[in-house]
Amino acid sequence: MAEVNHKERAHALLSASSASRWMACTPSAVKEDAYEDQSSEFAKEGELAHELAEIKLRSKLNMVLARRSTDKETKDRRAKMDEIFASKYYNKEMDEHTTSYVDYVIAQFLGARRKDPAAVLLIETRLDFSHIVPDGFGTGDALVIGNGSIEVIDLKYGAGVRVSAYDNKQMKLYGVGAVSMFDDLYEFDAVALTVFQPRMDNISTFNTTYEELTRWATDEVAPIAEKAFKGEGELVPGDHCGFCKHKVKCSALLEEARNLFAAATTNPIPDATDEDLLEVYKRADRISGYLTAVADHILSEALSGKKWEGFKLVEGRSVRTISDTDKAEEILKEEGFGVEDIYTMKLKGLGDLEKLVGKKRFTEVMSPVISKPAGRPTLAPESDKRPALNLVESAAALFGAVEGDEEI
Repeated sequence: MAEVNHKERAHALLSASSASRWMACTPSAVKEDAYEDQSSEFAKEGELAHELAEIKLRSKLNMVLARRSTDKETKDRRAKMDEIFASKYYNKEMDEHTTSYVDYVIAQFLGARRKDPAAVLLIETRLDFSHIVPDGFGTGDALVIGNGSIEVIDLKYGAGVRVSAYDNKQMKLYGVGAVSMFDDLYEFDAVALTVFQPRMDNISTFNTTYEELTRWATDEVAPIAEKAFKGEGELVPGDHCGFCKHKVKCSALLEEARNLFAAATTNPIPDATDEDLLEVYKRADRISGYLTAVADHILSEALSGKKWEGFKLVEGRSVRTISDTDKAEEILKEEGFGVEDIYTMKLKGLGDLEKLVGKKRFTEVMSPVISKPAGRPTLAPESDKRPALNLVESAAALFGAVEGDEEI
């Protein structure tokens, strides 16, 4: 089994994962490089899921190909599995999700084999696209090559944001790396870029061609990457700012926040129009995210000893807790209260129960008692794939049909 340390996967200055950011805001990559990487709990969970998925996929591939593992490979695999099982991030849900990923990849590989017996499956492959992006590279979780096509499959373990493969710049750069790596060995035209996001029941594939992918890389990406690598260009605020490490110190975001609510210099500001409100709404998520990041930064600096003029650190509101539950139970029983008086039994939340039972089995046995009401209406861009709500039908569903009802 190849040694791949998911915790220490190298990241290029112009990484594929941040391509949507540095392609839109070319100085951002150099700006971000000045900040230390801070791995979050979510990132550590994702790293463990990738490790588990890789081990399972290699084992399954060996079974499919009737390939025997060496004693050392078996010993190393068992040791790594023991380490994974002991991690606080491991749970039954992760086991099921990584298995579903493995099943999908193997199914894609076997499908390619039926059409082309020479089809291959490559796991955890370094993808070099430095001929387009200076020092650019990434890691392909799984590559299926055969029958004149190549599919790049990327496991996304996050559950916070639904990731689409459609025109996904990270996936397209992975595709560029894959086709440039193998175009001398294989003949293919079709390129499939697949995001497999099991925790959101999301499998998204973007189909393109070798010709279109190489044209995009040469004509669109290369000129931008050259500027981004040098840190040239203007800072540009946008939806890509979300995970930018330079966000707090970004002059463009600061200017946008200031301008959005700037006082009129000559005449008093009239009442806000619908157009004014819509302009604020378009930027609401970005500006609120920026304000939150600034507030977190200022508090963090204060906790480190920095003095902010006009402010001081104070103790925040706290909530009373019972420090010794066993002693509390003893005291209350001595006061004459029974167990039924001092304890409340409550069913665990859906997420915890699903982890306990396992997602697949949970769905099978619990579906009769699970209801999912309609979500609260929210305003989304026209590009959102969800259908627009019909307010008349929605009201009828909630309150019953009103046509012909007698006025009260």
